Amino acid sequence: MFTSELRYIFKHDHSLIRILLGILLIPAFYAVIFLSSLWNPYQETKNLPVAVVNTDKTINQGGKKYDFGTQITNSLKRDKSLHFEFISSTKAHKYLNDGKIYMIIKIPENFSKQASNLATPNAKRINLNYYTSAGHSFVAMKMSTTAIEKIQTSLNNKISRLYLNDFIERTNNSGQILKGALASATSPEQLKLIAGKIQPLNSGFKIIDPIRLVHHDNTHVRNNGTGMAPYLMSVALFVGCITLNIIYDTYTPHKEPKNGFHWWIAKMPFLYGFIIVAATIMYALLVFFCGLEPIQVIKTYGFVLLTGITFLSIVTFFNLLFGMTGAWLMLLFMIIQLGGSAGTYPIELSNNFFKAIHPYLPMTISVNAFRNTVSIGSSILSETTIFSILFVLFNLAIILFFHIKNKKTLSVAK
Repeated sequence: MFTSELRYIFKHDHSLIRILLGILLIPAFYAVIFLSSLWNPYQETKNLPVAVVNTDKTINQGGKKYDFGTQITNSLKRDKSLHFEFISSTKAHKYLNDGKIYMIIKIPENFSKQASNLATPNAKRINLNYYTSAGHSFVAMKMSTTAIEKIQTSLNNKISRLYLNDFIERTNNSGQILKGALASATSPEQLKLIAGKIQPLNSGFKIIDPIRLVHHDNTHVRNNGTGMAPYLMSVALFVGCITLNIIYDTYTPHKEPKNGFHWWIAKMPFLYGFIIVAATIMYALLVFFCGLEPIQVIKTYGFVLLTGITFLSIVTFFNLLFGMTGAWLMLLFMIIQLGGSAGTYPIELSNNFFKAIHPYLPMTISVNAFRNTVSIGSSILSETTIFSILFVLFNLAIILFFHIKNKKTLSVAK
């Protein structure tokens, strides 16, 4: 039975062979293309742009110069764990709001002054402010937070060592034993043990943990689901459009059309009505079942509808033009967009191919728009304009396609 099926296919249905060969490659394409875009993102964090703003003022106290801000920036210039950019505060915040960088580390102007007073009885921990934008990338925010915590630990150790070493030298406390212990200490716990042996030490363990991180994020991302919603809404709508084109006959009119426009009227309004209902159900369930809370509820819903009808216009055109091959091409195009739209990891962590195509993908535009309406609150005028133009252009192309087909049908009938 199995061999007879194969013989029939190879003998009588060559178009089915092409379709089956295409489907045969879909799992491979899905796995290879999508995974290649995020194969090892944590190894690529050296490309993740982070701004460093140094407002610290150097001071001279007790015959010693304190310039911790400069020391920190010089240290970060040598650090390749992230792509550090040393720019002004104004430019840094603009880049953060535009999604061009993912974190700002701001060294306060009184950093050195506070650091020089850590050994006094009224010493206070030093605030190190850092700013993220989880709305642009929830994953990048998590990566940046991990990075700043490592920087905090490094600064704590550096400042603690400086003070403990200075105290030992000034008091000759316990001679060379403590100096040797300090030189070999590799963790805050070891430094605390050394500090515990140096008495009296007025500031206690504030010297050991002098840096306090202060996190600022103006975007509205409550959880991972909120962060992933812009990407998954885009994917879901594109999948819905492909599925509709595969299952439903988008070509055959049930009444002979007079021209291409009448053919379009006969088929497309139903398809758009269908995808609008499907998109509405998706959005309603996300809000009322999953608990999605967009900053701009109406704008989000409006762009859900615009995305649905725009994606449908693109997919339907290629399906009409190439038949089942067009649906296959759209499936392949969707897989490419999964890797290139930066819905999961920041595009800076991907390979050069996906970086190059990223700005031009429809799904990139929808993900950016949804991030703005769900979490950031910025304008989506440019994204709305682009999708409106695409909707009009592809529908004109569909009408032209129907017009050409209709003329051929009429000429054959005559």
